[in-house]
Amino acid sequence: MQLLGALLRPETIDALGALALGHAGNPTVPVLGTRVPVAAFANLIAALATQAAVRHHQTMSSVRAPSHHATRPPTAAPEKRAEALLALLAEAATDDDGRDISTCCSDDYATERDLADLDRLEAE
Repeated sequence: MQLLGALLRPETIDALGALALGHAGNPTVPVLGTRVPVAAFANLIAALATQAAVRHHQTMSSVRAPSHHATRPPTAAPEKRAEALLALLAEAATDDDGRDISTCCSDDYATERDLADLDRLEAE
């Protein structure tokens, strides 16, 4: 719950935007009048994500049968798992025409997609 709460804070969103901009972004974000380095937000997210993953793993381990762990294959390094998920998310962010929908957020684009969906439904 802390992770989601932190991610939804406007200060965190501003910090993530600044991180994405690199040198063009602000090096700090104000929090109650205190200038906080944007890297501190990345560190906070990483720490909270680790805590959430550990809690999830502990919860799931307690409900699984012990034999599951004995036959479980070794997992890839966290960086490799993250790369695989990032690739999957990138694939999921394309529409049927192969366009990147994560960058196509205009009302015109949404209307175009809605009309195309309606045409497909009417054709069925």
